[in-house]
Amino acid sequence: LVFERVAGSMTPTLAAVELNMSAPLEESSPPRMLQLPALQPPLESMEASEFVGISTKIFTSKLFALPLAPRTGSPCTVVLRGVGIIHVLDGSLRFAKEGDEGEEILPAGGTRLVKDAGPKLLAPAERATKAAEEGLAGVRFRWLECKHAR
Repeated sequence: LVFERVAGSMTPTLAAVELNMSAPLEESSPPRMLQLPALQPPLESMEASEFVGISTKIFTSKLFALPLAPRTGSPCTVVLRGVGIIHVLDGSLRFAKEGDEGEEILPAGGTRLVKDAGPKLLAPAERATKAAEEGLAGVRFRWLECKHAR
């Protein structure tokens, strides 16, 4: 259960219900026959992809997959706006606030809290080194956007 505290309320109220899709902890537990669509990870050879996951009044979860930057030319870039958390699942991610010269590299497993709601530019940090690598997955990351951040 996901709770939120409404302004002026002394107690939290129920905002959403989340479903745990993990396997049962005990082998003797019966299988869960939920018949719900699952979010499939992108393929190894792909173009840029965006998948929307769980979405509530409070947050939206999205999974992005970007190919390796080509040997020549500009990399595939995503612009994110809002406050939230970026978590890199695979590869490495180049992160910069639009208009800033500085950038940050987030490795696989890296997480960054984004407090500034302004636009952010995200791209794979690595380039293809040969033609056979072009189009391969360069980075997969999750964006958890908080809709009511103060």
